[in-house]
Amino acid sequence: MSAVVVDWLGRGGIAQTTPEWTAALHRAGHESAVVTRGERELTGANVQAPVEGLHALVTHRRVAQLAAHTIAARDPDIVLVQNYVIPSLEVSLDRVLGTSRARSIFVVHDHRLHSRAAGMRAGLRKRLRAVDVVVTHSQFVADALTDYCGRTDIAVIPLPVPLASAGGTSRLEASPTATAIGFGVMRRSYKGADLIGALGARGVPGWRFAVAGTGAPVGLPGVQSIPGYLPTRDLAATVGDASVALFPYSFATQSAGVLFAQRLGVVPVATAVGGIPEQIESGVDGVLVPPGASLDVWQAALAEVHADHDRLAAGARARADAVDTAFREDVSALL
Repeated sequence: MSAVVVDWLGRGGIAQTTPEWTAALHRAGHESAVVTRGERELTGANVQAPVEGLHALVTHRRVAQLAAHTIAARDPDIVLVQNYVIPSLEVSLDRVLGTSRARSIFVVHDHRLHSRAAGMRAGLRKRLRAVDVVVTHSQFVADALTDYCGRTDIAVIPLPVPLASAGGTSRLEASPTATAIGFGVMRRSYKGADLIGALGARGVPGWRFAVAGTGAPVGLPGVQSIPGYLPTRDLAATVGDASVALFPYSFATQSAGVLFAQRLGVVPVATAVGGIPEQIESGVDGVLVPPGASLDVWQAALAEVHADHDRLAAGARARADAVDTAFREDVSALL
């Protein structure tokens, strides 16, 4: 049996889950070909990508065309599509799915359209109604999609736990105090880097602060900045040296970063927005902070972790292990 997996961008949080999906397909007896953008995180003999160096919109259309060609040529049993980007440029894939015998599985990480270039919602609604299975990684997204397209059979499967490979190099400066780190694509305003900066500028006894990743702000008083992309091993080493991972999000469908921290035994402290409360049981495997909370509330959350760090870190690891098992079992049942 065979499968074709489409990952539109080949980078970021979605790309981190694609290897877990292909591994799950392999365990179920499906050998997968992955179609994605070239020169990105996803590499390997089974990864197919169009020529790079073109305008992003042209490349995106070519990814869709390559995916359609691959499906037609391989006649797979399963086609798994990771999210959507610009439905109006992905119509070649929709056409082949309409005539293919393959079971179509559409994994929706984020139900929102992010720009005007994403096109009409009508195209996305049509696709959601046409595919065989819609999967989300949080009930929050599932409820939004049900309201949007009317499907009541959406499968909610936990987000797969990102691999935290050993052997990397930590970028954190040596310090006797505990570290609270924010990481990811920090240039995005919803990540809340400004709140981390405010905590650093205030100065919290017993804590130092850091931000790591693409767009990490530099020059914040009391905050170490580690700007730029970090390979997974180095990111794991850097985050693993911290005691707390900060997620002061203003919005989130769910967060692979929360699971990444939990697997490393780093306690997540996060805003209780979107799908985040589905990933953290406050006081057990992390700490939740109300939306719009003051710096005093965030400081109190850090004090809570300081007072009971080892128990919360053990709970975080146990949560990641449980989610990993649930993902494998749920996908096995789905396939």
